[in-house]
Amino acid sequence: MNMKKFALAVLFGLLLAIPVSAAEFNKNLRFGMTKNTDVSKLQEYLTSENLYAGPITGNFFSLTLKAVKVFQKRELLPATGFIGSMTRIRLNQIFEQQLAGQNQESDYSWAPESVSTNTSDVVEKLDQQSNAVQQPITNEVDLCRNFIYNQTTIPLGMYRSTDGDCFSVPTPISSVPIQTKPIITKLISNPEKARVGQTVKISYKAENAKVCVISDLANIEVPFVGRLPEGETDQQLLQKMFTDNKFTLYLICADKDWNIISRTLEIPYNPVFDITQPTSFFSAHGGNLGNGGTGVRNGVPLVEISPLKIGARAVLVMESKTYQLDPDGIHFWFTDLSYDPTFVYAGFCTNHTYAITYFYSDEYNPSISSVPQAGGFCLNNMIRADRNSLGP
Repeated sequence: MNMKKFALAVLFGLLLAIPVSAAEFNKNLRFGMTKNTDVSKLQEYLTSENLYAGPITGNFFSLTLKAVKVFQKRELLPATGFIGSMTRIRLNQIFEQQLAGQNQESDYSWAPESVSTNTSDVVEKLDQQSNAVQQPITNEVDLCRNFIYNQTTIPLGMYRSTDGDCFSVPTPISSVPIQTKPIITKLISNPEKARVGQTVKISYKAENAKVCVISDLANIEVPFVGRLPEGETDQQLLQKMFTDNKFTLYLICADKDWNIISRTLEIPYNPVFDITQPTSFFSAHGGNLGNGGTGVRNGVPLVEISPLKIGARAVLVMESKTYQLDPDGIHFWFTDLSYDPTFVYAGFCTNHTYAITYFYSDEYNPSISSVPQAGGFCLNNMIRADRNSLGP
């Protein structure tokens, strides 16, 4: 066999020995998968990197999830535990680099008996392989020669420097797609203020998201089950959501690779009562509002207020003494203010001042107390009015 045939035979053997590189991972892997061959390959790789110490089961559970997150942190990827496009690309890059290193270190060999029989056929095939290998190299050499001279049109895939030279545009080994994180563009409550136990309608919208969830927790584990990235939902406001006089909820959204974004929704408390207006504590409005109406009944001075809402109560303080509301729910009696009905009272007044405070609380509302409402009366005038009502 002459030197040309020998060289072609060696080249053919080299071509046969070069393995074809293929992506190891072409499907997403997530927590909960069982008996999956890709998960088994993933576990084998993580074991080789001392990131996973469990058995090779093909099941994607807590040990695998923890190892994946450690790998993602090491590779400066979002540590979601989800094997999406970004993580798959990085894994495949590592495998390609390992494969390239193995090819460089391997000792290529060829079998003489595969080319020693039927020499003419073998040489013809080797000539074809040689032409196929040399053709792109020749084209590239011709193309590079053209770059020496000025070009009237910049070839596709090239760029021109300031001094007129043409260069090929650098091509990265592998391109990682740009990831656009979710963006929350709408999050409102109707009504804007509410009370504990009330149901409000929450409208929301997120772009570049796959799933969203409304939660009273700021952080939740991924993956999670939620709603579409745009819509409306009814939400009952519970006591556990209520702190610092407001309700706090969170809209948490994720894209297909479980990149997370969240926004806080604060709903101010809408009080049942206006602490500056005692009428808000009344179930019905009568003539005796605010500081109450005064009078005398059966010789006993009193202050009368309007009926209170269920759960509300009132306390009257007069001259350092506290008076509780009568069981009838509308009267404060001053049985300790006695007088002599036979005594003729002069025109001077015996003045008494008091303050009424209103209170309310239930399972949905914190304890509320009103601003004390001041009032007063002249006992002498009340006595004269009482006598006049009795007649001579």
